[in-house]
Formats: sequence, structure tokens, C-alpha cells
Amino acid sequence: GSNADIIKLVMIRIQQYLDTHKCQSVMLLQVHDELIFNIVSEEKELLLKVIPDIMENIIPNSPIDLKVETALGKSWKECK
Repeated sequence: GSNADIIKLVMIRIQQYLDTHKCQSVMLLQVHDELIFNIVSEEKELLLKVIPDIMENIIPNSPIDLKVETALGKSWKECK
């Protein structure tokens, strides 16, 4: 339903950002409403701001507040 549509829009917008800004970081995996990235250290600070901003603001003027949590780790398990 709507959740799947929202995450698809988010993934498209994030990939556009990564491509436009010639980022070396890559989106690796989507699991339900989670996105897993391989982020290079030089881009970490920027992407930890940009990605949540894209996700939380994907639907302009939405009556629903989308909240995003981020975590860093060398593996997905470390981020849980």
C-alpha cells in the first residue's frame, strides 16, 4: 500500500541525490521500511543529514509526520 509507495519514492529521490552529487556511497538494500547504505567516511556527515531529510520530507505538506531513525555500524546487526 502507501508505505511501499513512499519507500519507493524515497529510494528514487535518494539515488537521484547520490548520482547528482557524484557520491561514492551506495544504497545497498531495502528491507520493509529500512534502507541499508554503504557510506564512505568522507560523505558520512553530509549523508546523515541529507538522507533523513529526504525521507521525512518526501511528501510535501503531508498531514502525517514521517520520523526517521539512523544508526551506524560495520554490519546491519550492529545497527539494530
